[in-house]
Amino acid sequence: MKNKKLMFYLFNWFSFYIYWYLCFWGAKNESFYIGPIIGFGFILIHIILVENRLIETKYIFLCLLLGFVLDSFFINLGLIHYKGQLVISDISLAPIWILTLWAGFGTTVFYSLKWMKKRYFLTSLIGIIIFPIIYFSADRYGSIEINEHSFGTYFIISVSCSIVITLLIFISDRREI
Repeated sequence: MKNKKLMFYLFNWFSFYIYWYLCFWGAKNESFYIGPIIGFGFILIHIILVENRLIETKYIFLCLLLGFVLDSFFINLGLIHYKGQLVISDISLAPIWILTLWAGFGTTVFYSLKWMKKRYFLTSLIGIIIFPIIYFSADRYGSIEINEHSFGTYFIISVSCSIVITLLIFISDRREI
Protein backbone atom coordinates (compact mmCIF):
# COMPACT_ATOMS: atom_id res chain seq x y z
CA MET A 1 0.00 0.00 0.00
CA LYS A 2 2.80 2.42 0.87
CA ASN A 3 4.56 1.77 -2.45
CA LYS A 4 1.32 2.37 -4.34
CA LYS A 5 0.86 5.72 -2.58
CA LEU A 6 4.46 6.72 -3.27
CA MET A 7 4.10 5.76 -6.92
CA PHE A 8 0.98 7.93 -7.21
CA TYR A 9 2.75 10.91 -5.58
CA LEU A 10 5.67 10.51 -7.98
CA PHE A 11 3.29 10.22 -10.94
CA ASN A 12 1.50 13.33 -9.67
CA TRP A 13 4.71 15.31 -9.37
CA PHE A 14 6.46 14.16 -12.55
CA SER A 15 3.41 14.38 -14.81
CA PHE A 16 2.78 17.97 -13.72
CA TYR A 17 6.32 19.00 -14.59
CA ILE A 18 6.23 17.15 -17.90
CA TYR A 19 3.21 19.02 -19.20
CA TRP A 20 4.33 22.23 -17.46
CA TYR A 21 7.40 22.17 -19.68
CA LEU A 22 5.40 21.10 -22.75
CA CYS A 23 2.97 24.00 -22.25
CA PHE A 24 5.80 26.54 -22.13
CA TRP A 25 7.68 24.88 -24.97
CA GLY A 26 4.52 24.68 -27.08
CA ALA A 27 3.72 28.36 -26.50
CA LYS A 28 7.27 29.38 -27.36
CA ASN A 29 7.08 27.38 -30.60
CA GLU A 30 3.47 28.32 -31.40
CA SER A 31 2.29 24.74 -30.90
CA PHE A 32 -0.24 25.86 -28.33
CA TYR A 33 -2.12 22.58 -27.95
CA ILE A 34 0.72 20.11 -27.30
CA GLY A 35 0.97 20.88 -23.59
CA PRO A 36 -2.79 21.04 -23.02
CA ILE A 37 -3.43 17.73 -24.81
CA ILE A 38 -0.76 15.94 -22.77
CA GLY A 39 -1.71 17.85 -19.62
CA PHE A 40 -5.41 17.13 -19.79
CA GLY A 41 -4.58 13.50 -20.50
CA PHE A 42 -2.56 13.37 -17.27
CA ILE A 43 -5.31 15.25 -15.42
CA LEU A 44 -7.88 12.75 -16.65
CA ILE A 45 -5.70 9.85 -15.47
CA HIS A 46 -5.31 11.64 -12.14
CA ILE A 47 -9.07 11.97 -11.72
CA ILE A 48 -9.56 8.30 -12.56
CA LEU A 49 -6.98 7.24 -9.96
CA VAL A 50 -8.10 9.38 -6.99
CA GLU A 51 -10.62 8.27 -4.39
CA ASN A 52 -12.87 11.32 -4.24
CA ARG A 53 -13.32 12.24 -7.88
CA LEU A 54 -16.06 14.80 -7.28
CA ILE A 55 -14.05 16.93 -4.84
CA GLU A 56 -10.92 16.64 -6.99
CA THR A 57 -12.79 17.62 -10.16
CA LYS A 58 -14.44 20.60 -8.44
CA TYR A 59 -11.11 21.73 -7.03
CA ILE A 60 -9.31 21.36 -10.36
CA PHE A 61 -12.07 23.35 -12.03
CA LEU A 62 -11.83 26.04 -9.32
CA CYS A 63 -8.06 26.32 -9.89
CA LEU A 64 -8.65 26.58 -13.63
CA LEU A 65 -11.32 29.26 -13.10
CA LEU A 66 -9.27 31.39 -10.70
CA GLY A 67 -6.21 31.03 -12.93
CA PHE A 68 -8.32 32.10 -15.91
CA VAL A 69 -9.52 35.20 -14.07
CA LEU A 70 -6.03 36.05 -12.77
CA ASP A 71 -4.15 35.63 -16.05
CA SER A 72 -6.91 37.33 -18.06
CA PHE A 73 -6.64 40.19 -15.52
CA PHE A 74 -2.89 40.41 -16.21
CA ILE A 75 -3.54 40.52 -19.95
CA ASN A 76 -6.22 43.19 -19.75
CA LEU A 77 -4.13 45.34 -17.40
CA GLY A 78 -1.51 45.28 -20.13
CA LEU A 79 1.06 43.56 -17.93
CA ILE A 80 1.54 40.38 -19.94
CA HIS A 81 1.01 39.16 -23.48
CA TYR A 82 0.63 35.39 -23.67
CA LYS A 83 1.45 33.63 -26.88
CA GLY A 84 -1.78 31.99 -28.01
CA GLN A 85 -4.05 34.19 -25.91
CA LEU A 86 -7.67 34.29 -26.98
CA VAL A 87 -9.45 37.45 -28.09
CA ILE A 88 -13.23 37.61 -28.01
CA SER A 89 -15.00 40.91 -28.74
CA ASP A 90 -11.89 42.98 -27.96
CA ILE A 91 -11.42 41.19 -24.61
CA SER A 92 -8.22 39.20 -24.29
CA LEU A 93 -8.41 35.95 -22.36
CA ALA A 94 -5.82 33.60 -20.92
CA PRO A 95 -4.77 30.88 -23.38
CA ILE A 96 -5.60 27.22 -22.94
CA TRP A 97 -1.99 26.30 -22.22
CA ILE A 98 -1.82 28.53 -19.12
CA LEU A 99 -5.18 27.18 -17.96
CA THR A 100 -3.76 23.68 -18.24
CA LEU A 101 -1.09 24.72 -15.74
CA TRP A 102 -3.68 26.05 -13.30
CA ALA A 103 -5.75 22.86 -13.61
CA GLY A 104 -2.57 20.85 -13.17
CA PHE A 105 -1.76 22.79 -10.03
CA GLY A 106 -5.13 21.63 -8.73
CA THR A 107 -4.04 18.02 -9.10
CA THR A 108 -0.96 18.55 -6.93
CA VAL A 109 -2.42 20.30 -3.88
CA PHE A 110 -3.78 17.19 -2.13
CA TYR A 111 -0.73 15.11 -2.99
CA SER A 112 2.74 16.34 -3.93
CA LEU A 113 2.04 19.82 -2.50
CA LYS A 114 0.12 18.72 0.57
CA TRP A 115 2.98 20.02 2.73
CA MET A 116 1.43 23.47 2.10
CA LYS A 117 -1.73 22.46 3.96
CA LYS A 118 -2.69 25.08 6.59
CA ARG A 119 0.57 26.95 6.08
CA TYR A 120 -0.99 30.15 4.82
CA PHE A 121 1.87 32.48 5.67
CA LEU A 122 4.36 30.18 3.95
CA THR A 123 2.01 29.74 0.98
CA SER A 124 1.61 33.50 0.72
CA LEU A 125 5.36 34.00 0.90
CA ILE A 126 5.88 31.37 -1.81
CA GLY A 127 3.33 33.17 -3.99
CA ILE A 128 5.09 36.49 -3.46
CA ILE A 129 8.53 35.10 -4.30
CA ILE A 130 8.06 32.21 -6.73
CA PHE A 131 5.36 33.47 -9.10
CA PRO A 132 7.25 36.56 -10.29
CA ILE A 133 10.24 34.29 -10.92
CA ILE A 134 8.04 31.91 -12.93
CA TYR A 135 6.59 34.75 -15.01
CA PHE A 136 10.03 36.31 -15.50
CA SER A 137 11.42 32.92 -16.60
CA ALA A 138 8.51 32.39 -19.00
CA ASP A 139 9.25 35.80 -20.49
CA ARG A 140 12.93 35.00 -20.91
CA TYR A 141 12.09 31.58 -22.34
CA GLY A 142 9.78 33.17 -24.91
CA SER A 143 6.38 31.80 -23.89
CA ILE A 144 5.04 35.14 -22.69
CA GLU A 145 6.01 38.78 -22.98
CA ILE A 146 6.01 40.95 -19.89
CA ASN A 147 5.24 44.36 -21.31
CA GLU A 148 7.23 46.37 -18.78
CA HIS A 149 9.86 44.93 -16.47
CA SER A 150 9.20 47.30 -13.59
CA PHE A 151 8.74 47.05 -9.87
CA GLY A 152 5.05 47.86 -10.32
CA THR A 153 4.47 45.03 -12.79
CA TYR A 154 6.20 42.46 -10.61
CA PHE A 155 4.49 43.81 -7.50
CA ILE A 156 1.04 43.29 -9.06
CA ILE A 157 1.99 39.79 -10.25
CA SER A 158 3.49 38.95 -6.87
CA VAL A 159 0.61 40.14 -4.69
CA SER A 160 -2.13 38.85 -7.01
CA CYS A 161 -0.60 35.38 -7.29
CA SER A 162 0.05 35.26 -3.56
CA ILE A 163 -3.60 36.01 -2.83
CA VAL A 164 -4.88 33.44 -5.34
CA ILE A 165 -2.51 30.67 -4.27
CA THR A 166 -3.23 31.25 -0.57
CA LEU A 167 -6.97 31.26 -1.26
CA LEU A 168 -6.67 28.00 -3.18
CA ILE A 169 -4.75 26.34 -0.34
CA PHE A 170 -7.29 27.68 2.18
CA ILE A 171 -10.14 26.23 0.11
CA SER A 172 -8.32 22.90 -0.29
CA ASP A 173 -8.07 22.62 3.48
CA ARG A 174 -11.86 22.56 3.66
CA ARG A 175 -12.21 19.78 1.03
CA GLU A 176 -15.91 20.58 0.78
CA ILE A 177 -15.73 22.54 -2.42
